[in-house]
Amino acid sequence: MSVVAFTFVLVLGIVLGAYWAFVVRPEQVSEHAVRARLKVQRTQNLRDTIVKARERMSGIGSLDATLARTGNALEPLSDVLARSGLKMTVGTLILASIFAALAAMAVVSQFVPSGLATWVVCELAS
Repeated sequence: MSVVAFTFVLVLGIVLGAYWAFVVRPEQVSEHAVRARLKVQRTQNLRDTIVKARERMSGIGSLDATLARTGNALEPLSDVLARSGLKMTVGTLILASIFAALAAMAVVSQFVPSGLATWVVCELAS
């Protein structure tokens, strides 16, 4: 009788071992890989939807910090830039305006000796 019990236990062990090795184990590995991908995607998507980075107003750090401190004062300018479709930041627009005013002032000061006229043209250019 012990030979029959031993044979039964041996065959049961072989069948269950083969089932575990060829069915259960690969399913566990696949399930673990899927859960790992889902976990990373879920936290990444959640982080992107909850925390949105502040829109940079300039590529220059100090100018960006200065413009950020103005609060909502530059919001209309930012909206106009967004609606225009230009890929330009608020800082770029402000620096371009300052450069245009200085260039106009330099040109006018070459032809008009009066400092007052230079400032008037500079104001009109900006």
